[in-house]
Amino acid sequence: MFLIMKKYCFYGVILFLSLGRLEGLALIETWESATAGDFGGTGDVTWTGDTSDFRIASAKWPRGPDFEGSRSLRSGGSSAAGGTIATVVTDISSAFDSSAAFRWSVFLSGNSADITTSKRVDLVLLADTHEVDVIESPLKRMNGYKLSLGDPLSAGGLGHAGASLGDSLSLWRVTSDQDEWQLVAAHAFDESDFPSGVNINAGWNIEVTRSPEGQWRIAFSNGALGMLPMNTVLTLTDNTLPLSGTEWYSGLGLLANSGDLNDFGFDQFTAISESPTTAFIIGMPLQALRPCRSVRDERVTL
Repeated sequence: MFLIMKKYCFYGVILFLSLGRLEGLALIETWESATAGDFGGTGDVTWTGDTSDFRIASAKWPRGPDFEGSRSLRSGGSSAAGGTIATVVTDISSAFDSSAAFRWSVFLSGNSADITTSKRVDLVLLADTHEVDVIESPLKRMNGYKLSLGDPLSAGGLGHAGASLGDSLSLWRVTSDQDEWQLVAAHAFDESDFPSGVNINAGWNIEVTRSPEGQWRIAFSNGALGMLPMNTVLTLTDNTLPLSGTEWYSGLGLLANSGDLNDFGFDQFTAISESPTTAFIIGMPLQALRPCRSVRDERVTL
């Protein structure tokens, strides 16, 4: 059954691509084409922002699930500093269409780094600016959504510094009349599911989908890249932001203390229209057409 599942996943992608009308675009970043060393912003697509806080390194980790291929985007570039958020974004304007279903996903892994108030990962879903200092501290200068994996425990207020959530996956929103990101919804993890703590080295497949009606779905799985099934932890409707603009950016951010600057890494970042007419892929080498993994691969029989 495992081989059949692999063929199904592979040919499903080929069929998806063969529809042939360029009515939607898919952006997939694997970093396989990037040069090892300090990250200059050039991968399978172009990135801007705090690029010098990142590096391109091996897809292998001393601990935790490995990435796909031979390259990954890692924390700890030559300018990395503990205690500050570092963000990189890429232009998804040609791919995003608010009238179609859309999906973002990324794989996060690393060394044994417990998620704490000083360690946070952001998946920037939509930002109407590429200026990362604005994304990190909006101050009435942007509109957007993002997802955070973190542990904001402080009391008082609505922003990251004041949302008492514990270890959680949380959806945030900001509008141009707000100074900081506002909490939309959060899923707090049951600590009993993570007896050793909620750690980066658990391997995190994170996925966010949005329907044309503004219905959001947030899901994750722990383990190797591509591990199935995904566990849906949040579903909600939010249409607060007008999404008819023509300029949208998406990306990744991380907050780490000085002792954990080398403990984060990303792979397989995707921003994809779910429209059945999506036919063109930006920045994806052939090795990205990989088999799906499932926790049931070796247990299911015909």
